[in-house]
Amino acid sequence: MNVKNAVIGTGILAMVTAVSFIAVFFFTLNTTISDFSGGDIPNINQFYYNFFHGRPFQLSIYTEESTQFHNPYAYLNVLVLHGYILSIIIVGLFYAIWPGINTMYAVFIALNLFGFAFFTFKIIQRLSPSNVYLKSLLAFSVFLLSGYLRVAISGIPIILCGPFILAAYYFLISGKRAAFFLTIVSLCLIQEDLAVFGMTFLAVLLIFEKKYKRTIILSLAFCSGYFILWNFVMQPLLRQDLTLIDNRLSSMLLTRIYDIANKIASFRFYPGRWLVVYSGFYLPVLAAVVIYRFFGALRRLPWLKILAFVFLAPAAHLAYGTFCLCGPYLSPALTMTYLAFLIFLGEVSFDWKKKLAPLSLAVLSAVILIFMTVDAIAMTPVLPFSPRLCIWKTIKRLTGVELPQGDDLKKKIAVGEGLQKQVVSNRETIKIVNAIPKDKSVVFWGNYIMCGFLTDRNDFWIFPMYYDLADFLVIQKGAPYSKFSAEDISDIDYNKPGFWGELYVPVTKAVSARLAGRISEELVNKRHTHRIARDDKYVLILERLEKHEFYMPKSTMGLGWVVKHG
Repeated sequence: MNVKNAVIGTGILAMVTAVSFIAVFFFTLNTTISDFSGGDIPNINQFYYNFFHGRPFQLSIYTEESTQFHNPYAYLNVLVLHGYILSIIIVGLFYAIWPGINTMYAVFIALNLFGFAFFTFKIIQRLSPSNVYLKSLLAFSVFLLSGYLRVAISGIPIILCGPFILAAYYFLISGKRAAFFLTIVSLCLIQEDLAVFGMTFLAVLLIFEKKYKRTIILSLAFCSGYFILWNFVMQPLLRQDLTLIDNRLSSMLLTRIYDIANKIASFRFYPGRWLVVYSGFYLPVLAAVVIYRFFGALRRLPWLKILAFVFLAPAAHLAYGTFCLCGPYLSPALTMTYLAFLIFLGEVSFDWKKKLAPLSLAVLSAVILIFMTVDAIAMTPVLPFSPRLCIWKTIKRLTGVELPQGDDLKKKIAVGEGLQKQVVSNRETIKIVNAIPKDKSVVFWGNYIMCGFLTDRNDFWIFPMYYDLADFLVIQKGAPYSKFSAEDISDIDYNKPGFWGELYVPVTKAVSARLAGRISEELVNKRHTHRIARDDKYVLILERLEKHEFYMPKSTMGLGWVVKHG
């Protein structure tokens, strides 16, 4: 086997692995009992849907950040939480045609795959014009096998940043200054904290790409200005209708910075988690070392530039995400590691017809085995619960490494105590809820883990918020995985300050049949505001007889906050 055949074979293996990963992911997603349709996904799904369905930037399912502000209204402008401006527009375009979380994930995966593939080719073409196709195939194979797809299915908008980072570097080294500047602007508009990444990324470029000094300084000024504008001008304006907690400053940055000490104290190192989540950092490095030692000849190697790309460029953003946001967002850092690998490949020359020696072939086989092993472990979170738990237990028994397993309830369901029953119940409930006209408001009480399939509508809340005012109250019978449980109507007071904070907790509460019966009795027989629209083995649905018009402040939609305060 020669070097060319080894690269082609690795490329085929990488593509088969990627296709398998994506297929298993979508299969698991559509079981309706995976983490990929719960968590923050229902919120994200709704604001993508709303953008081209009459409510740009508006959110109803999540309207209060209990540690920062109370919201007296049923709606919130999503820009209060994050600056998902460009990402909402990009994905929203697809939602205008085909709404749903399958669309969201398909767009995220497709944009990353095509974006990385295209700009990998363009960067390699610029850095090393000879043998562009084989080098690009080698680079993209490392990308596919290094675990980046695991990050691409996290569902958060920032995962769209990778292709933009590669595009920015390509435009810069190609001398396309205007395109470079516009790409940096677009990067900041994907999510506001990418301005932090942009500042350190551009500072590194300023050191190593001096011929484009003016363009880089202009872009650096934009990133700095946008970060200041977002935190100290836009956020206070966006939050003027909200009740801030403890009179803290209204900027999300300055509010969350108070918790840095607690986050440092609570930091824990989990080897198993790092092995999977951070594979995108160390696997490209391993590939570079093996190529350097066994397969290619280096013309020269810009070590300082490569090290700066890997460690300095993403450092500020990783720290900012860890201590000021919900956690480190890995996409920019992983992309910079991959970009450093591309720069390395640009300096390597290959003898493609050279026959591999037995030692080189053995090393190549060992490296591919390492990649595939890490990929297999990384794939376990996208497997259905039952096989996932079997794999986790086997890994722990053989290695002693304990991987993230989710909460005890998921394990209980997974080992056979009603798994298939919940799948059937979820799928039937999804059909029933989605059959309700989209212009009707819905409150849902049931398995939150499948709510991502329900929130492609303008007005949707999680029980008990507005349960007596929405057009429909849908109760999924026997659901073990909801956000709220109580036994008496007196326990439901959604107007109580801080009530939202009680809902944004681990979703491990079973739907109470007793409370469901009392709600039906209260709304149908005592208040006479509702009728029973459906009552079967899966759901109880109460329909409100007279429509309630929810007050919708202009600041909760589009740029209404600018008009109000401008």
